[in-house]
Amino acid sequence: MTASRIAGREYTVVGWCRNRSILSNQEELKKLLRHVCERIGMRPLEEMGVDVELKLDKLGHERFHDEGGSTASLILSTSHASIHGWPERDRSRPDGAFFWFTVGSCRDFESICVDEILHEYLGITNADRTERVIPLPDPSSLFTDRIDEAIRCNPRS
Repeated sequence: MTASRIAGREYTVVGWCRNRSILSNQEELKKLLRHVCERIGMRPLEEMGVDVELKLDKLGHERFHDEGGSTASLILSTSHASIHGWPERDRSRPDGAFFWFTVGSCRDFESICVDEILHEYLGITNADRTERVIPLPDPSSLFTDRIDEAIRCNPRS
């Protein structure tokens, strides 16, 4: 694939970490994201976050629904970065709390730099990493068939 045919890069890390407290604090998560973006040469334009209150009656019954935690996102000049954390998810696990991080950009970046910062802030104990290059769409491909399918799935009255 040639450089002119690449739309961007996306990097996702999903796993477990020792630092549970950061996963319930949107301000700390935004700080982590700012540090990642600074390190990989991205410029944040806007940031947002939310802390979700833990509802004990739903813990362990409805996957990722009201299990408490935080989400933070940065809108970048070249795309986005976000992290979601569930510090109470599977509390009995010895390898820590659950998180989901992703960064995407039309600019190239080194994922190893992202890993270093995530480990510094979170203390990652176990994680899966997915890195993918996103190609530009083929100009001859049509999206209309997917639009028709979507309308069939969700008809408007």
